[in-house]
This record gives sequence, structure tokens and C-alpha cells, in this order.
Amino acid sequence: MTTMQEIAVELIRPHPQNPRQDLGDLTELADSIREKGVLQNLTVVPNGDGTYTALIGHRRAAAAKMAGLATVPCAVREDLTEKEQIGIMLLENMQRSDLTLVEQAQGMQLMFDLGDSVAEIAKKTGFGETTVRKRLKVAALPADAAREAETRGATLEDYVRVSEIESEKERVRLLGLMGTREFDFHMQRSKQEQEEKKRMPAIEQELNAFAREATQDEVWSGRFETILTKRILDYEPGSVTPKEINPKRKYVWIHSYGEIKVRATVLRSNGPQKSEQEKEVDRRRRELKALTRQFYALRRDFILQYQNDRKDRELLLAELPLAVYWSAQSYANDCGHLAAIAGIDKNYINEHEFSAWLQQEHAGMLGQLLWVLYGDDEDGSGAQYYYAGWGKDMPVHQGCRHLDAIYDYLMRLGYVPCTEEQQLRDGTHPLFAKWKEENRGRKKA
Repeated sequence: MTTMQEIAVELIRPHPQNPRQDLGDLTELADSIREKGVLQNLTVVPNGDGTYTALIGHRRAAAAKMAGLATVPCAVREDLTEKEQIGIMLLENMQRSDLTLVEQAQGMQLMFDLGDSVAEIAKKTGFGETTVRKRLKVAALPADAAREAETRGATLEDYVRVSEIESEKERVRLLGLMGTREFDFHMQRSKQEQEEKKRMPAIEQELNAFAREATQDEVWSGRFETILTKRILDYEPGSVTPKEINPKRKYVWIHSYGEIKVRATVLRSNGPQKSEQEKEVDRRRRELKALTRQFYALRRDFILQYQNDRKDRELLLAELPLAVYWSAQSYANDCGHLAAIAGIDKNYINEHEFSAWLQQEHAGMLGQLLWVLYGDDEDGSGAQYYYAGWGKDMPVHQGCRHLDAIYDYLMRLGYVPCTEEQQLRDGTHPLFAKWKEENRGRKKA
């Protein structure tokens, strides 16, 4: 049964499960209500103690109180179960365009908890089933941290990526980085570490059949030599075959920086031990290698996920040809692969011919343009800003004009390097040894 009543504003309570947690700026609405009154009634339910709970009209109730109104018009519903009350409130609010992403997600989760299927939620709210599933993943994240991330411009896809991380502590940490330039780097690393952790039990079982985990001394000992180095994510069963196992040798394995190393005793006694300097050199080289590989993956993922609007397309067409041309020139001093694509005699190709070809023949072919930039001859995990050195030499920063050109272009498209990535570029990363004076300014061709 529904009755219309004028109810005192101070007797109306907000619903504790209202998905809209932030009512926003009520000033404009309060001014309108002060001038014209409440033009659309609220929907409330009686609490049995003389007070009422709002189902529809939370903002109007708050704005009316701000405007100084004593009463507001209300439709009082007395025939609703608790589930029906929540259903009415959710359906009204979920169809509003000004709900935040997290509020939508929490509302859908409540509908799901009340028994609605994904298909039913989609039908009631007007969202697609895929969108509903993604928002349900958002609702599973720590609410306070998710709302805070939203103020920094977090996207639905960012939340979905974080939801794939199983550690609650790590989710909170990543939500704290969301919306900053550090997020993609740490998100990628967390996902990689999680996948490595899942794979390690099977890898350990296989390795333990003929080896054991190395002690700290055995990691560096000259009595052992490395016979296998494999990224954990690339490790396949049987990477070390039984016929490769020599019963006269002892085997140990090492898990470090996302790699598995298998070491075996050398067939001679008392080999030389690595010095502390050599151990530190080896550590820095491995960590630089891992970082370089990860930063390439960030650049690659940016290209794969890039969505261009009209302005960006004009930017691509205007600047990409020269960026690609000069990247290739500085990297390999050979535009043969570009000439082959363009159908131009490589002995005569120049930047103007190449630019004209791309703009006239392939205008709008974003995938083709970006493929040229990211072909095997352009970017890869081997493109780096350091020289590993020989023997006991610490790795040093070394410029790379080719990689600079790629970064400069990607940054014009919106790519933002994280802190460690920028440190590798400018040589301030703590893994680098200081340049010798005579090496300053050297560039890698």
C-alpha cells in the first residue's frame, strides 16, 4: 500500500545500503528547492518508531534540509519486504549516470547477493553482462582503497587487473598506486610474481628429482657452472632431460629475478670462488636484465592497448613516419626493411619519400604504422640503456638514441615512464656504476 504524506525532514534517514555514498555538491539543488520546493516526491518506508528510511530521493532529502524546508512530500510504502525495498532503491540509483564506478559495482554486488543472476542484473540496469561481471570484480576489492583510487582517475580496466591479484595486501598496495605513473610497472610485476609463484611448485618438483636448491655459497661458488638459465614463465617440463644429467656431478638450482638457473659442479676440484665484487656485479646485471625486459613489456602493452581518437590519429600520421625513419637510421644505419615495406629502392629511400608513402598509401592504418615502429628491428627486450661490462666491471649507463626516439614518440601519445624506467634513461638508477670521465656522452648506435 502506498500513501502520500508530508513528512518532517529530520525524521527521514538515509538507507544504509544506498549505493550512492557521496551525494556530491548539493548547493545548486538546495537553491532550486528553496525557490521552487521539492517537485518530485521521495519514496520512503516506515521504521516503526516514527522515523522513515529513504529508498528514493536521498539527495533531495539532504538538499531540502540544507534549504531549510521543514517537510518534504513522500510516497510511503508499507507493503515491501526488505529485499523489495533494497531492489527498488538499487534499481532507481543504478540507472543514474552520476554514480561512480565503485558505487555501481557495490550496487550490483548487493543485487547479486540478493539473488539476482548476472543476466538479471544486466536486464534491470541496462548494462551488458560483461560489464556487470567486471563491476562485480571491482566490488570484491577493498572498498575504501577502491574509492580513494577513483579520485586519482582509476579506470574499470585498472580495477579488473587488480582484482586478478590474489593477495589482499598486494591489492591494497596496488590500489594505492592506481592513477599514478608507477601503477603499470608494479601491476605488471605483481602479476608476474603471482604467475611465477603458481608455476614454481611443479618446477621445483622436477628439479628436485636430480638437484636441490642452492645455498648462498653455492650460488657464487666457482666449483659450480651454470648449465641452464630459463625464465620461469618460459620454463617447460623437461627443460633438463635425464640424459643430460651426469652422475659424477652434483646439481643445484637457483630462483632469482624471475629466472631459474641450474648449476652443476665442474669436473675439477676446488675451482676459484667469486669475490664479493663479482657477486655484486652479477646481481646488478641480472636485475638490469629483468628490469629492461619488464620495461619493454610495458611499452609493448601500451601499443597493444592504445586507443586513438581523431586528434591522436592526426598526430600519428603527421609524426610517426619521421620518428620511425630516424629510429631505424640511428639504430642500424639501414632502412632496408622500411624500404621493402614501402616498395622503394633502399639505395634511394629518404625521410621525405618514406613519410609521403605512409601518409598517402596507408593513412589511417594505425596497426600497420605501429607495427613498423615495433617490428623486430625496432624495439625489443634487448633494447637497453646500459653496458653490462666484462668480468668484474660494474654495469654502466649507456645512452641509446634508438630507444630515446621510441620513448619520445610514445610519450607524445600519452605514455608515462615510471620512476625506475626514467632512472634507467637518465643514468641515475642505483644499479649503475658511475661513468668514467672519458666515457661520458658515449651513445649506443
